[in-house]
Amino acid sequence: MKTVKTQSMRSVRSAKSLKSIKSAHDDSVDPKVMEFKDYIEMATKQFLCPCPVVVRKSFQNDYFYKSSKGNDSKRKNNATLPKEDAQNLDMNALSCCTDATSQASIEYKDTIVIESIYDNMNNLVEIVINKVSNVPRILMQLIGLMVPYFRKLNRINIRNCKTNVYTIHELRKMIPFSTITDVCLNGSTLSEINYATLLDSPIRLNHLSLSKCLISDDVCVQIASKLQLFGPAEANLLTLDLSINEITDVGATSLAEALKTNRNLRYLNLAGNRITDDGACSLFNYLIDFPLSCDEIVEKRRRRIGYLRAKRDLIMKYIGECDSKSFDEYSQISKKSTVKKRKTSATSVKGKGYSRKEKLKRSSLTDDDLNCKAEMLANEMLGPYMDPFGPGSTKIKDGEFFCIGNLVLCYLNLAYNNLTYTSITKLHQVLIQQAQHKKHGQPGLIKIVLDGNELPIACTELTQIYEILNKNISCFGSHTYSEGMRRKSRTARVSLYEHDEK
Repeated sequence: MKTVKTQSMRSVRSAKSLKSIKSAHDDSVDPKVMEFKDYIEMATKQFLCPCPVVVRKSFQNDYFYKSSKGNDSKRKNNATLPKEDAQNLDMNALSCCTDATSQASIEYKDTIVIESIYDNMNNLVEIVINKVSNVPRILMQLIGLMVPYFRKLNRINIRNCKTNVYTIHELRKMIPFSTITDVCLNGSTLSEINYATLLDSPIRLNHLSLSKCLISDDVCVQIASKLQLFGPAEANLLTLDLSINEITDVGATSLAEALKTNRNLRYLNLAGNRITDDGACSLFNYLIDFPLSCDEIVEKRRRRIGYLRAKRDLIMKYIGECDSKSFDEYSQISKKSTVKKRKTSATSVKGKGYSRKEKLKRSSLTDDDLNCKAEMLANEMLGPYMDPFGPGSTKIKDGEFFCIGNLVLCYLNLAYNNLTYTSITKLHQVLIQQAQHKKHGQPGLIKIVLDGNELPIACTELTQIYEILNKNISCFGSHTYSEGMRRKSRTARVSLYEHDEK
């Protein structure tokens, strides 16, 4: 990317749009593009950002990197120094550290520090903005201009910052043109709470974390509406973290309504909220068999008929195209044969006395083969019929339609809420019934966290719950629950609220 000499954001966008088309199909960074660090530091100065910006580059601590550093540190530790030299070295190191810290504090006192994290192949994979009093809009715009060039960037982390509606707006604009699938806004509260816009189409987020964002029931209802059937985030979002907020039973019930039809969300964290047994039981009710209303039955049939009609139209369209194509080929061959009048032996196939006209007839598909091929093409274009109330997910019991329930959600965190023994009995019923209806690709609940609630120290249901969870999690080769992990005191709630991310 060339250095832009003007101060107009429109000129930068127009110059960028041409290059983004070329780089959109590349797996690596365009060699003409500047380094993320150099670009951000230069552009923020040129466009008069309210605060100076410094970009720090760091690398992921993968296993190979840790092991290599560990070996180097062991080799260095094996070398011995005389006591006097060691003391002098320690004093020099201490003085250097104090000078560096004092210099860093002066340098970054009123500075926005951005951390750019790279993998071991030197690809930018994450951008972190932490503890900024006010995130300028121009900074988010400049980041949005750069992210399409980095095809390995998949996470943006803005935590413990003071944001506004423009921050979310610019973030929402940059995601569709990038490879970002993970957004973390932990501790970044908004005066105009519009987090639900991050889940609007055409954004394709897989992971969203909104912990410690003062989210109320109204915002939770808005987020849950995006996760319902045919919602913009219903087919993409896999994990949702709403821990340490102000969600009550109203918000939990709205999320339960979303789980009624959502078959993609795997992870739901509601720890540190104000949910009671009513909200927890509303979540549990849609994890097991639940009855369908008359409207849901009518909508289920309407969706099924719509899918079959679309499939039939594709089949008829393909058959019509094949018939017209074969007729055109046949007419062209007949015209050529009348003009040139070739002999049958000259146009025959080796070893067989078939003419070209007869060869076309014999090579043409039969009606059964054509219908089979058309049906396969339609299935490939439309995909299998996926519906939460489809034929494989419903059953008739006592003359009523029942849905088997949500068996896709596998992690549920309800720690540090206001749950009692009632939730334990309901959860016990859920796990027993889910074990009877599990299918391939539908694991059911594998892990559930209930620490910090008013639960009994020991009871039969709690023992059986952990036995079932141990059995479920052992199928995936993970660590099982221990007896000491069953219940923690509610005094641990303080540590949960006071814990800050690094």
